[in-house]
Amino acid sequence: MTWVSLVSATTTSPQLARALGWTLRPLLSWGVPVGAVTTTVSIALRFIPEVIEEFDRIRLAQIARGARFDDRRVSRRLRSYAAVLVPLVASLFGRSDQLAEAMRDRGFTGGGTLMSPPRLEARDLMVMLTSVAVPVLVVLM
Repeated sequence: MTWVSLVSATTTSPQLARALGWTLRPLLSWGVPVGAVTTTVSIALRFIPEVIEEFDRIRLAQIARGARFDDRRVSRRLRSYAAVLVPLVASLFGRSDQLAEAMRDRGFTGGGTLMSPPRLEARDLMVMLTSVAVPVLVVLM
């Protein structure tokens, strides 16, 4: 979990998508649409905070209507969360339609614009070396 926190604190979504595209680049020779994959990952990463906010908003609305998320009975808690997930999924379908229309209107064709190789900086090399050195030192000691 610490490494995930470190990566998410130091790397933006477009940088992660570019790195993924650069890593998956050999799959282009097999016909894998790497550009579309990296764009999808970038969009998914971009919308995670908005989905969390929407989930919280719907959950609070359900609490105001009497839903019990802290009930001891699992079946009742599951029903409460189902009352959140149904409107959340409907909202996500609406957002995806809006996003698809916006991408179509802007002429998105699925081509990869995120395929430039990432530049490694000194801190990137330090993180990579540390992530290799720490487990080696733990095993050796």
